[in-house]
Amino acid sequence: MSRMRKFGIAMCAVAFGVVYSLPLLEHLNSYYLADDWDRARTMDWVVWDSLRHRRFPWSTPYLCGGIAIFANPLSRVLSPFVLVHLLAGPVVGTNLEVPIHIAIGWLGGFFLGRVLELDDLPSAVCASVFMSSSWLYLHFGAGAIEWLTFVYAPWIIGLWYLAWRRGQVRWALAGGALLALSFFEGATYTIAAVGLLLAVMALMMTVKERTARPAMAVFVVALSTVVFAMPKLYFTLQLARTHSRATTADQEYFSLSGYWACFFSRDQNCNRFLQWSTVGWQPLFQGGAYLSPAFVVLAAIGLWRDFKLCLPWLIVAAFFLVIGMGNYFGPWSPYVLLHEFPLYSWLRVAPKFFVMIPLAVGVMAALGAQRCRRALAAALLGLGLLDCWLIGPPNLWRDAPPGPPLPRSPVMRQVVIESDHDMLRHVQANYGVLNCYVEMAR
Repeated sequence: MSRMRKFGIAMCAVAFGVVYSLPLLEHLNSYYLADDWDRARTMDWVVWDSLRHRRFPWSTPYLCGGIAIFANPLSRVLSPFVLVHLLAGPVVGTNLEVPIHIAIGWLGGFFLGRVLELDDLPSAVCASVFMSSSWLYLHFGAGAIEWLTFVYAPWIIGLWYLAWRRGQVRWALAGGALLALSFFEGATYTIAAVGLLLAVMALMMTVKERTARPAMAVFVVALSTVVFAMPKLYFTLQLARTHSRATTADQEYFSLSGYWACFFSRDQNCNRFLQWSTVGWQPLFQGGAYLSPAFVVLAAIGLWRDFKLCLPWLIVAAFFLVIGMGNYFGPWSPYVLLHEFPLYSWLRVAPKFFVMIPLAVGVMAALGAQRCRRALAAALLGLGLLDCWLIGPPNLWRDAPPGPPLPRSPVMRQVVIESDHDMLRHVQANYGVLNCYVEMAR
């Protein structure tokens, strides 16, 4: 690949990241505190404040009466993007992470397409379907910034594919390094979902190719993930022994109309709630993963023209659909059984696994673009991108401004606040919050 071609692809990724981040870039120095944002902003502020005062953030007295920060799985102390926070501040730094991650994810999707031996246009389709889906924009809009790490998923899958196809361990090691990086950036769902996808793909490829190399490559990815993640993982496991976050799989499902809304409703809004089983409501962002009709048409063309190559990805999409439906099928639902395993027993809200479906559909759509006329593929790609741009990115900015700053206390004081979603204002004013909303607090 020539340098000019590589530069052109990189510029496409940058342009994609900027265009799909425009609603947020217009408010680069502003922030809001809806949903989980108070938790996310507060933890980022604690890390930033510690580092700028040349203290490593092992723990903080500002949250929950004193808790571990570095060991918390949601903390991002070892994220390379902490450097952006130190240079630009925690508000601008977090906002700048969005276009950067989107560009990385688009490049990863293009890389996956090329690894699968697709041409440039189909590879662009593969990248665009995944990165234009609403899952990223809904989760960021709700304050789940650790979901930005899902942009590494196509990179990891492509590296695993190269590892077993070429019989070169270095690619599997690189995949493990990216999974470890996602852990450093606060991810747990990324590791759980991508690891599950690799296991399913490895099983299918092992049976299809009649070789153990796909499974061995997954093993190397998993082992290298543990090794590379050990600087933080060791402390996280120590914390987990004293504070379990085990959840139950009871009442973990939407209605059929709710699942339809996750993928095909154009009302993809962080403030929209769906009926959750028979016991309450869940916000749409927990499972939203919009698929543009234009991309669905391309995926249908792929299934029609090249069913054999699409079949593994169709199985992946079906698998994550069933997993994401939670215990919809009763006590023997795959999600209920999966929930008995380590790590997965910590996770909740099964529709979060739907994030892997746009990735699988993206590969099928890319195979469709490979098999149809170039003009038709380009037209459907353009329509799909416009459609998704109107639906997902508006969630990046919401009108939920923080309250007025509090007078700063001359000495650090521990207080009980009225709402555990009002931590940031208090810790910025030198108050330690006793009743705080932080996962895995102690």
